[in-house]
Amino acid sequence: MKYLFVDDFLGPEAWKPVGAALPPDAEAEYLVPAQPRTFDSGVIALAALTKLKTDFDGQTFDVVVAARGTCGPAACATLDGMARHAVLVDPNIAALWPRSVAIEQYLSNAPGEVLESMGDITDPQVEQMSQGNPGPGLETWLGPHVKDATDRWLLDRAIQISEQRMPFDESLLGSAGEEGRRASDWLTPWIEHPSQVHVILSRPDPLVLEGLQELAPGAEPLLMDWRNQMWLYEPAAVAETLARLDLNAFGS
Repeated sequence: MKYLFVDDFLGPEAWKPVGAALPPDAEAEYLVPAQPRTFDSGVIALAALTKLKTDFDGQTFDVVVAARGTCGPAACATLDGMARHAVLVDPNIAALWPRSVAIEQYLSNAPGEVLESMGDITDPQVEQMSQGNPGPGLETWLGPHVKDATDRWLLDRAIQISEQRMPFDESLLGSAGEEGRRASDWLTPWIEHPSQVHVILSRPDPLVLEGLQELAPGAEPLLMDWRNQMWLYEPAAVAETLARLDLNAFGS
């Protein structure tokens, strides 16, 4: 079994422990992500898809595994013939707004929680973030939540990537157009090709499940009792799940 692991933000280091824990006869490759100077989801998704096709041109994988913002490119690459199956772990729910009332309700609760959690960031740190130095602000915001070495690595990586994407290039906003929309859309491939594109959700909110049922009646994600970004904290458990998936039955 040949796997390709894709992560648009954390890079190959996030998935290498999972690949190492797969059965001995499994092969694993990892995408090194592009980092356009923007947080425009369409631009980022198209950059990831383009790099995936460039770096692995001519190769075919049994499974491409992706999480969050890279789920769209993974689904597209699968439908474009680069892999037999795509496994999408916790795809970006925000990409479904405003197509679902339940999803809109779910997302409407997020801004207040985020703003409240950022209350300790000082005005100088906000200015530094806007000028391309996000480290102090992110450290103040997220540092108190660091509990172990994995948390620390995750925060350091978030700071590193945020710095790489700054200063933002305003000309990139919306520049990906229809290609970017397709590259970031994981829902349509999942609905239209359930035998190829499969979704895993970790402890999903009931509103998320309601929204997915609204948008994709009959589609069945695999629900796992996983913590957020489980692959970083318990890679062996994630590898075991991937190895045991019956992809010919799952999601079809």
